[in-house]
Amino acid sequence: MKKIAMLSGVIIALFLTSCASTYKNLNPETANFSSTEKNENGINVSYEYLTLKKKYAKKANKKDIRTVAIKIENTTDKTITYNSDFKLATTGNEYLSVLHPNDTYDNIRQKPGTHFWYLLLSFIQLQKTSTNSYGYTETENIFPIGLIIGPGIALGNFFTAKSANTKFKNEIDQYNIYNTPIAPGESKTFLIAIRHSNYPSIKAQVIN
Repeated sequence: MKKIAMLSGVIIALFLTSCASTYKNLNPETANFSSTEKNENGINVSYEYLTLKKKYAKKANKKDIRTVAIKIENTTDKTITYNSDFKLATTGNEYLSVLHPNDTYDNIRQKPGTHFWYLLLSFIQLQKTSTNSYGYTETENIFPIGLIIGPGIALGNFFTAKSANTKFKNEIDQYNIYNTPIAPGESKTFLIAIRHSNYPSIKAQVIN
């Protein structure tokens, strides 16, 4: 019983520290947009920093990646596009490094394949210890519990991470600021990722 308890403790500890996490949509359209920077050239920016959850947050913070819901209002008389007509900058006129969705995904995504290390648990056996008639201790394998636990945890985590990554990629692609035209009088909401050590104020910088 002591060995079974120890085994259970090891498995639970591994599961809690290494398990895959789900992805909760950030839904930039529902952001408060509490900060607004109006531009004299007719491109207004409203934004709110959003917080990723679980493993996505841990990876983003480690790499100084900030996720931002941003609304661009075009009050000019022409259609504008990010990187062609304007860039995003701090109010101190420092251009911001806005990651392409593919780069955001590659930097923050979970790696489902790493969970196949759990297959090593397949070799675990439940054992029974007893004393024979000669007074010697004998250990006997009674059930290959690892064949259930190993593949179960590995596959469960693999598909959880894969599904979460798909949701994450779909959302950042849906709100992609790159190559998205904004017509005169139109406002569009985007979900962007910037690489910055702080949470700077954001404005539009017109490209001349």
